[in-house]
Amino acid sequence: MTQVKNRQLLAKTLYVNAALSLLLAIDLILFPSWFAAKVGGLATEVYIGLGIGLAIWAVDVFLVARSPAWQDKFSKWIVYLDWAWVLASVLLVAVFSSSFSGLGLFLIVAIALAVTILALLEQTAIGKNEAVGSVGA
Repeated sequence: MTQVKNRQLLAKTLYVNAALSLLLAIDLILFPSWFAAKVGGLATEVYIGLGIGLAIWAVDVFLVARSPAWQDKFSKWIVYLDWAWVLASVLLVAVFSSSFSGLGLFLIVAIALAVTILALLEQTAIGKNEAVGSVGA
């Protein structure tokens, strides 16, 4: 029973990750000029490209969330890539903060914090599942 609850926690967290990623992807694809003007730092094409990449990511995470077998294979990689996003966000703010507006810096940090929470929840669910014999084995 515990394994089922842990797997459900992992799946729910992955679904949230996919949904939030897709929402941001849609915003980036549909409103790149707004992001370029208000957030700053990058050309509109970069925001579109980031949106397309995030949309692909969202689909991948959704597919992993749907399949216990795929959760076992790929959930750790999702956590690693979530942490890579957080690290890249920190480096972006540290190195290029002058290229972004105040709103841009706020959005980068807010999204990084959301990804941090998702990564911690995913990591917790994976750790609990490994303790009872599944996920990432």
